[in-house]
Amino acid sequence: MSARTIALCWMVVAFAFSPFGNRIQELFDPSSTSAQANWVVEPNLAQANLQQTEFCDSVTQIPTAECEALEALYNSTNGPGWTNRTGWLGTTTPCSWYGVTCEDHDGQLHVSMLSLYFNNLTGPLPATPAGLTYLKVLRFQDNHLNGSIPPELGDLANLEELTLANNPELSGSIPPELGDLTNLWWLNLENCGLSGSIPASLAYLTNLQYLFLDNNQLAGNIPEQLGSLTGLEELHLDGNQLSGSIPPVLGNMASLRRLDLARNQISGAIPSELGNLNRLYRLYLDHNRLTGTIPSSLGNRINLGWLNLSHNALR
Repeated sequence: MSARTIALCWMVVAFAFSPFGNRIQELFDPSSTSAQANWVVEPNLAQANLQQTEFCDSVTQIPTAECEALEALYNSTNGPGWTNRTGWLGTTTPCSWYGVTCEDHDGQLHVSMLSLYFNNLTGPLPATPAGLTYLKVLRFQDNHLNGSIPPELGDLANLEELTLANNPELSGSIPPELGDLTNLWWLNLENCGLSGSIPASLAYLTNLQYLFLDNNQLAGNIPEQLGSLTGLEELHLDGNQLSGSIPPVLGNMASLRRLDLARNQISGAIPSELGNLNRLYRLYLDHNRLTGTIPSSLGNRINLGWLNLSHNALR
């Protein structure tokens, strides 16, 4: 045996007893746990990723773009941790998934409602729900959503009801784009950790009947433009950091039954124009910095059942 052959044999023996040699033995030993992990688990993971990527290609019940929007929502808000995720990404019939309702439009089913409140959604809202162009109702209240409200929600032109209430880990401002949702009759963003000012563009929501922006960190003046919402029945702006005076044009909101501006930093006098609100039943202006006298016009409101002006500097 030549010296070269002997040296080569010693190299093989040394490698076999090294950590690398042990690894090679594990890979080729069928009974090795490590080998099983490499030859069984890793292909399964690859297959799972492939299935996730191509899942919506197998769905024909709704358009692919809507399926992808639902999939993105599931992935972004920790779908596996939802309280109820029946059907989600488990069947090819999204209209049967928990919280999903569909409607037929010219022979094609489209997602019309997402109702996933109290369902432990955790994480940011993706921008992709804008792909749900037939969506009418979105109820995501009482979850653990965080991050900002996607401006793309303003693209949901058919949306009639939007509720994100009681997600205090949300942050940022109210997107002005929500003013594009002209079919909206219900908007509830209370207790969502929102800051910044109230967008004047909300005045474009001419069909709006209920507006809840209370218990946030909103600041600045109350937009005068809101006075054009003559169909609004309830306006909740309490529990913020709003300042400035009460816009007299709020007296033009002929349908208003409840006006709550309590617990802010509003100053100035109470506009006598509020006495024009013939349907007003509840008026809360307490815990502000109001001054001056109480308008006699409020005393003429026979429908006014609740009036709280306490903790101001009125005389």
